[in-house]
Formats: sequence, structure tokens, C-alpha cells
Amino acid sequence: MSVAIEEIKDNKLYKIYNCEKNKIFTRYWNTNVKHSQKKIYYYLDFELLHVPADKVFLSKCYDQIGYKKNFKKEYFNLVNSLKNYSKKKISKILPQKIKNFLKEI
Repeated sequence: MSVAIEEIKDNKLYKIYNCEKNKIFTRYWNTNVKHSQKKIYYYLDFELLHVPADKVFLSKCYDQIGYKKNFKKEYFNLVNSLKNYSKKKISKILPQKIKNFLKEI
């Protein structure tokens, strides 16, 4: 996504406005991040939400795309779930070797 936006700007195909300020596009990381990030409710009004940390969720959406066009509600339910909250909290305290092992299984 970022590469596409940079190509549009470099080739002057369209004028890019501040997409976040205008609630058009932004990115949300549903994982532990080192930068500060707003609460999930801030992102409800955006037209497009880039969710790079949720590939499993997105792959499930792809399987349902033929009969469903909007996955916003399901995504926000996932992010707000107890399972997701617990996963992020536990992930903060696990050593990296264990995290890598868990990714492999």
C-alpha cells in the first residue's frame, strides 16, 4: 500500500491530501507496537483501514468476499475480543524464542 501511494505521488498521478486528517485512509496495528497508537474506536470512521498485522483475518475475509462486502464490524469485534486482548498481553511477556516457536506450529 505504501509503495503504491509513493508511486502515485512521485508520478504526480493524483494529488494526495492528508488521508488521515480527512478520515479516508490510515493504518492500524493489532499487535504490540513500539509507537503510540490511538484506541481502536478512533478508526471506526475511516473509509479504508490498512491492517497489516491481521493476515489470518484478511485471508478468512477473502474466502467470504463473494457474498459479503463489509468486514468492518467483524474486524472491530476481533480487535475488542477477550481472546485478542489476552494474546497481546501474553505476547508482551513471552521470550522471543517461544514466540518464534509458536509461529512455527
